[in-house]
Amino acid sequence: ERTKQLFTARIQQLQSEIDLLVKEKKQQTITNNIPTSDGELTETFAKPQSKSRQLPPTVTQTT
Repeated sequence: ERTKQLFTARIQQLQSEIDLLVKEKKQQTITNNIPTSDGELTETFAKPQSKSRQLPPTVTQTT
């Protein structure tokens, strides 16, 4: 029962994180489509950010 609760909490956490990522992606595409001189800058900044947004190694939770 305890693990079930943990899994449910984890799933909810992941879902909210996915929602955030989707929102970020949408905002990125909007800003990337604006033809500006620093359009290249935005892209270079966006790439390392997405890499650091990976899930921490604490995903596997043991009780």
